[in-house]
Amino acid sequence: GRVTGGLTCALTFSTTYMATTSSYGDFDLVFDSYVEKNLNSGVQIRSTAKGNMVGPQLEIDNNRAQTGYIWGQGMKKWLSADWPKENPAFKPNEWNTYRVQVVGKNIKTWINDHPIEDVTHDEIADTGVIALQAHSYPSGKERKKGTEEVVSVYWKNIKIREIN
Repeated sequence: GRVTGGLTCALTFSTTYMATTSSYGDFDLVFDSYVEKNLNSGVQIRSTAKGNMVGPQLEIDNNRAQTGYIWGQGMKKWLSADWPKENPAFKPNEWNTYRVQVVGKNIKTWINDHPIEDVTHDEIADTGVIALQAHSYPSGKERKKGTEEVVSVYWKNIKIREIN
């Protein structure tokens, strides 16, 4: 598959998104990502790009077991109900391969070919953009500690296959 349409970039307060210009319904998304220490990132799924992003987000965080689970961006809640204390599928400080399959109100995720999440939720929109997210850093506790380092998130091998 290939990305249809283009990409656009939006800056909202301390978060940056690079979003598709096309909306997607049911799809299978595969990509590789590398997130440096202390950085929280994610990929928006079927989201609305008006002002801030609103919609499901595949969480990518180098320090959290929630990586691979679904956060409700702009909803201020997790759409995933539960996750283990550790996430052995995610390899910190390495490239990881993610897969996200969205069909109807269901989202399934994998990290490095290991199944992570299978969630169905009424608040998953029928269509929306796909967007790569990066939070600013330092933030929160790290900013209060006086941290000034710059950290980055990287993506490659992005493939979107629409499911009809």
